[in-house]
Amino acid sequence: MLLLIDTRIPPEPPPGRDRRRFPRPDPRVAWRLVAAVALLGAAAATGGLVGAVLALLGLIAICSAATTVLPYGYGITQHRQ
Repeated sequence: MLLLIDTRIPPEPPPGRDRRRFPRPDPRVAWRLVAAVALLGAAAATGGLVGAVLALLGLIAICSAATTVLPYGYGITQHRQ
């Protein structure tokens, strides 16, 4: 059985680039997280069907923010094409 082991050394980054800088926050993710907190807070304050719908919408907002943050969400469908 053969294994492919990548022994190449990655190139050095350019000298002017600072590795310690944080990436800029994405406004779409921040908006979705704020909406999720607001919806989940409203769901906790209300009850019944309205609270369940608000909790579901809050969960959808969290999942859509996670989908935006994660860089590789469609890998299996790309592989099968």
